[in-house]
Amino acid sequence: MAQVVHGLPPRIGGRDSGATMASTGDWLLVRARTDSLRPRRGRILEVRGHQGRPPYLVRWADTGTQALVFPGPDAQVMSEAELSKLDLQQNQRVSHR
Repeated sequence: MAQVVHGLPPRIGGRDSGATMASTGDWLLVRARTDSLRPRRGRILEVRGHQGRPPYLVRWADTGTQALVFPGPDAQVMSEAELSKLDLQQNQRVSHR
């Protein structure tokens, strides 16, 4: 099983096959770059690039603010189902400690 780093799995699963691709309603997850930062997640409201490519208009879950985002290498796009599965796995790990 993949190790979770800073609250997100390594770049396994999701739609991470080199080029970031998304659909409206997907989630953008951004890893924390340092221990003092938290991972972020935001709902993709609009895909403004061609064929699912960035930029994305994102509403951040932690602040409710919207931003136009060009995701970097620390970002991962996940569908609602993929994110729900990740949350369930992380909750199960926490409850077994």
